Amino acid sequence: QPVFLEWKDFAATASSLSVSPENLSEVVHFLNKSGSVMFYENDALLKQYIFLDPQWMLDLFCSIVSHKELIEYGILEFSKLDYIWRPPVFPQKLQPLFLSLLKKFDICFQVKSQFDQLIVIPSLLPKQRPQMAKWAPFDDSVLFELRRTFEFNFLPVSFFPRLVQRTSKLKLVELRCVWDKGMVVHLGDDNKAIFEFNPTSFTLKLQIRSNDPKNPLKNLLLDNINSMMQQPEFRNQIKQVLLPCIHCIKEHSFDPFLFSLT
Repeated sequence: QPVFLEWKDFAATASSLSVSPENLSEVVHFLNKSGSVMFYENDALLKQYIFLDPQWMLDLFCSIVSHKELIEYGILEFSKLDYIWRPPVFPQKLQPLFLSLLKKFDICFQVKSQFDQLIVIPSLLPKQRPQMAKWAPFDDSVLFELRRTFEFNFLPVSFFPRLVQRTSKLKLVELRCVWDKGMVVHLGDDNKAIFEFNPTSFTLKLQIRSNDPKNPLKNLLLDNINSMMQQPEFRNQIKQVLLPCIHCIKEHSFDPFLFSLT
């Protein structure tokens, strides 16, 4: 028995059972609501398939996170998928479909690197900031530093993984380091930023440093956050945006005065 069918094959089977094309969509929605099948009509790739076996779906979800020997610091090289997804259960040609399912449920997401596509598994990211993400205190050698603190009313657990994914796709931005509550990104040699997220207080702290007078990273990152917060699941969740006193920063204050920008 197949675990999933392409839409055209499912439609042919339904037609053989006297289900008219006009009624097929209604039948699929009924079966989907009852849990008999799984159908994702809002995804361009997934809507081409009907998924028939919940256990197979569960096995797919577990397949990535159970191969920890292939995953380093929550990151899996795309080329290693062949060791995890083996035919006939997981045909190689359908790997894009399997990845779409995992991304649909925020189990993983893809980012680009210089040498390979990488798959990030949020649940396996380091819990502590790695040593390579060390962020030096502000000093006068930095031409420009911008800090923002975003306070939110509420955010789902998918917020920060999605922010990492969106940020990694920005033009020329390189994801240097990521952990479960933070990341460091660079744009060339003169621009870098660190994000730190507190899922308990729903607070996101951003620091951007640049030795480029134009500071191209500033608008890229701030526009990316503002654009993301317009998505339905995040809309109207910004409580306030805070800006620390620049004099407090230069004095290396651990508790700088914060001005509200909202």
